[in-house]
Amino acid sequence: MTMLFLLISVLSPVLLLILAMLFSEVIEHAMDTYTIIIFGCMGFFSFAGFKHRMKLLYKSLEKTGEKVTLVSKIGAYFILFLPLIVALNLTLVIVLNNDNSMPNGSDTDTVHEVKKNKIEPEKGKKLDFSNAISSDDSSIKYEWFTPELAKVASMKEQFLEGALAPIALLDPRKDLSESELKKMQQTVDKLLPLLQEKKWSELLHFIDFETETPIETASLIMNAAVHFDAPDELYLKLANKGGELISTSLLTLVQRDQFDIVLKMENYGAILNSEILENTNILHFAMLTPLTPKSFDFLINRVDLIDDVGQLGVDIIGLSIVNANTNANYISHYLNRMIEQGASIKPQHLLLMEGLKKEHENVYNEIIEVIPELIVEEKSSSS
Repeated sequence: MTMLFLLISVLSPVLLLILAMLFSEVIEHAMDTYTIIIFGCMGFFSFAGFKHRMKLLYKSLEKTGEKVTLVSKIGAYFILFLPLIVALNLTLVIVLNNDNSMPNGSDTDTVHEVKKNKIEPEKGKKLDFSNAISSDDSSIKYEWFTPELAKVASMKEQFLEGALAPIALLDPRKDLSESELKKMQQTVDKLLPLLQEKKWSELLHFIDFETETPIETASLIMNAAVHFDAPDELYLKLANKGGELISTSLLTLVQRDQFDIVLKMENYGAILNSEILENTNILHFAMLTPLTPKSFDFLINRVDLIDDVGQLGVDIIGLSIVNANTNANYISHYLNRMIEQGASIKPQHLLLMEGLKKEHENVYNEIIEVIPELIVEEKSSSS
């Protein structure tokens, strides 16, 4: 029996080493979760078992007057390593059963997505990698922002109509040929179901074995995964395969207060502080979206504040006023911080404030209470 134990003790580490080499990525993913607990418990039991076994061995030898043989010593020491072997095997069983443990559509994930109000593309729908700009529905329309439009429209609607052309320049597909676009769409058609079903391991397998352009595909998946609430581990694995996050994808992560992964991606070469369009950076686009105070503070402390009028036709203060109602609870704080950082009040802003006063007077009043320089003078009714 002792020789059988000896054989098992020799073969088990070899088997574990082979399995560890085959499933290194899976083990790395689950190591923090299971290993410390299992090995801590087994370490205690192994030491207690070893002490008890040695005590029995020496008592037996004292009675018979025999000497301690090599086989007896190995049998005793095996008690010390047996729990360790069991722990390693148990860890592998747990890990392999959780091969798809990277979130795969569980009930918890579903609740998490509902709380974040995430909307995923419909099945079969082409992926759109540009950041959608939120727009409030307003029943009251005013013709004032751009008189040349010769139509009645809200401030934000008129701004977006003029901004659509430069925003379209952000589409990563704009420089691709027809054949490249067709090939890219075929790849997207294969990846979209995996993204929707959150099959992260299969996406990684696709990069390793099913694509001729692994780096480009890793970047494609990386930027698309942002819209599917992917786990941080996926971004790290894709970055190791050469994937890169574009600025608008980084903004999406910032909007969710996922600052840790943004900082990690910066270590892999992602650039948060760069111009997206002329005189327009990620902070400009952030001000066109719902933005929490944490996200705003993170950006304004890490991104240059550009005060010039950019390619969108308006500066950072102007963009903030255009979208003021979306961030109504914090807009006065945001504007005040930007002015402290060097943004200046311009005549254009008073025109924008005039429109804001007509559409959302409560927001207008909150702003001028903190920044009286933006008060719009009442126009005389006399002819």
